[in-house]
Parts: sequence; structure tokens; C-alpha cells
Amino acid sequence: MALCVNFEAQDALEELRTSVRLAPDSFIARLKFGELLMRLRICDQAAEETRRAAELASSPLQSELARRQAATIRSMQRAGIERGGYGKLLAVFGRAKQMLSRTSPGRRRAALEA
Repeated sequence: MALCVNFEAQDALEELRTSVRLAPDSFIARLKFGELLMRLRICDQAAEETRRAAELASSPLQSELARRQAATIRSMQRAGIERGGYGKLLAVFGRAKQMLSRTSPGRRRAALEA
């Protein structure tokens, strides 16, 4: 998480992925990986890692931490705060541009003037 604070998110992702791969039954590794994904607004993966962390919780405190993080992720998803949220909108404009480029120049001019 310190790497993320220093704006080295890619390095932080690699380190936490490695920690989860090396210790798949580690509560803290899963929880922190989920937290990083949440901060990077990769909510689907963050929710999955947080769910796995909740399953690994061995105390009420750990369960509460995972529960709160999961609640935050759900509220982010409901609010539409997620990486790639504009993807569908941009895809529509991309398709419209492709359709215009396929039409003949005369028809394109007429479509733009209308």
C-alpha cells in the first residue's frame, strides 16, 4: 500500500498479486489486494478479493474489516464509480464515427448538414 501512496500503483499491484499467489490463505494479503483494487476502481475484482478475505477471517475484527470494505465497494458500484464506466458511451461514439466513415462523401456531407 505504501507503493500506491507514492503513486506507484503498477508496482503495488505486482507486489500484492505476488503476495496473494505465494500465500493464498492469507487474510491480510487478500484484504489489502482488494483494497488496492478498490482504490484503483476495479470494483468487480476488488469485491471478489474482499469476499475471499472475509472467508479467511479468523476473528470478529477481521470479519468486520472485510464487511466494511465490501460495503464500500458495493456503494461505489451503485454510484457508478468504476474504472471503465465511460467505455460503453465511448463505444457508441466510436461506432457512429465508423458508420460515417463508411458512407460516401456526398452522403456524409448531407448527414452532417442535417
